[in-house]
Amino acid sequence: MAESLGADFFLTFVLILFQLISLGIFITLYIRKRQATFQALIFSIIFFIASNTMTLIFINRAPTDYPLVLFQGLLATAGLIPIVIFLEIFESGTSFTPRSSGSIIFIMVVGLIKSANFAFNPDIGNFIGFMAPIMFILVGAFYLNTIKKMKYRIRFENQKKKLRKIRTGIYLTFIIPKFIIGSIFTVTVLPVLIKFFVENPEFLENYNIEFLQEAQAIHIFDMILNTLQTIGLVIMSLPIIYSRSVFFMQSRHVSKLIVISKDGTPVFEFPFELDDELCDEVLLDEAYMAISTIMNKGGISCEQLKTMNFGNLEIMTEIRDEFAALLLVDRPTKFLKDSLDFFANDFQQIYPKNVRLGELRTQKLKYTAEKIIQKSFDLEQEEFEQIRIIVSEGYDRVADEYLKTRSEKDEEVKLLPDFMKRLPVGARVLDAGCGAGEPITRILSEKFKVTGVDISKKQIEKARETLPFCEFIWQDMTTLTFPDEYFDGIISYYAIPHIPREEHKELLENFFRMLKNNGIALLCFGTSDDPGTVVDDFFGVKMYWSSFDVGTNLEMLKEVGYHVLWLRLIFDDVTEEQHIFVLAQKLDREFLEEIKENGEEETPQD
Repeated sequence: MAESLGADFFLTFVLILFQLISLGIFITLYIRKRQATFQALIFSIIFFIASNTMTLIFINRAPTDYPLVLFQGLLATAGLIPIVIFLEIFESGTSFTPRSSGSIIFIMVVGLIKSANFAFNPDIGNFIGFMAPIMFILVGAFYLNTIKKMKYRIRFENQKKKLRKIRTGIYLTFIIPKFIIGSIFTVTVLPVLIKFFVENPEFLENYNIEFLQEAQAIHIFDMILNTLQTIGLVIMSLPIIYSRSVFFMQSRHVSKLIVISKDGTPVFEFPFELDDELCDEVLLDEAYMAISTIMNKGGISCEQLKTMNFGNLEIMTEIRDEFAALLLVDRPTKFLKDSLDFFANDFQQIYPKNVRLGELRTQKLKYTAEKIIQKSFDLEQEEFEQIRIIVSEGYDRVADEYLKTRSEKDEEVKLLPDFMKRLPVGARVLDAGCGAGEPITRILSEKFKVTGVDISKKQIEKARETLPFCEFIWQDMTTLTFPDEYFDGIISYYAIPHIPREEHKELLENFFRMLKNNGIALLCFGTSDDPGTVVDDFFGVKMYWSSFDVGTNLEMLKEVGYHVLWLRLIFDDVTEEQHIFVLAQKLDREFLEEIKENGEEETPQD
């Protein structure tokens, strides 16, 4: 019996085993993550397994039961339908849309025609058998175009890598197998049709493709294509399997999150995308007032306001007692709706009832709200780790060029004497974001024991070469663990703006912990209200910036416990942006309380 089994039998058997293993993995992941995308993948694999099992049953005999042949072919085609649903969930957050429904109907019709090719004469039947699957390329091309559009709206490189995996999966599932079919059609069936329709073409007199019509050859060919489709399905699932966040699937549909008070005044804004194509400011103001009117009327109309179209704006809305949270979207999804609801519930904790705008602590509102966004929209650490990669790799690549731009004549260098004169002789100083050590670390090292820290390995290597008598550490400065009250002074030039601003307060608290009582900090911040921006033209590489406005930075410093001595606004020629440099002191707690009681706190001067 074993001798009668051909290569097609063993290939089919191995493929079924591979698909069973994949099915087990998808079921396990669905139980753990409960994501609808895994349901689609599970059904797709089940259809493929059922189709291949029927092929295995009939592999050694030509089936004459045409209904079973038709059913086997339809099962193979049905395996593509859940993939379309998967892609639709990935792109729009919902299973059935006019687009996916149209694609499903198209696949079913083409599959039915292919599976019923036995109803025609052999030549026409072979023609239909080869041509029908080629039509699936249209479905693949449609979703490839969708993936291409997504790529241009996504901010981080790791999200773009996930899209590339989805694209590869589409190629393997819809494009490459069908292209192979088309190639074989060109060299086999097409000449036969020419021979059929053209009288006595001499170049086809000895043409023979009978070997391709043998059952074993057809089965092997089908299994190779089926294997490619299964591999494509697995690759397509990788972004979902390895992602701790589902937001990357939905973020491209969101332009901005806005919170407005009952009088229609914006309280908080957070842009998810770099462009504001959806944000027509005139329409927004009118929408604010319309929503404010509904909020003040209350009742059923207030409860029913979940999504509204206002001009060309599509706004998802969650209303609470004293504010409304709005998402500007180009397509609402259930995921975004749930996330907005979670955000509005948590935001109420930092926006008390009947609060007046003048009484809001702006800084607390901003960084706390951004933490809520990170939680509500499932923006887990994975998405922000890419920022570290952008900054570290960027400065690695431009280390030499960036160093040439720094000079002792720069305005920020002139701030050093005031910082240095306030430190004791031989003080221990931390230079956070030291770069290559020129000129700041070098000047400080002439009088103090300096420890330089930078996220760029290349910059640290250059600093060690030029300043061997200083200590340099290659590390992200947000993760420093020096002992309490270890440094007399801490300085940080042009480094804090490269850190997501929702982490700024924790960084300042850690600096404060490491400073000795009466220690001095000279810190540089951005001045724009920027939740996070990635540019491509920083010396020709990607770079990331994030910052609060000046008032928020000062409020945050004071809340941590720093006593602000003075501030300076300095224009940076490299970034062509203004930065604020703040000299602050960690006063002895008892002395600080005494200052507050006497109302003698010094006002920072520009």
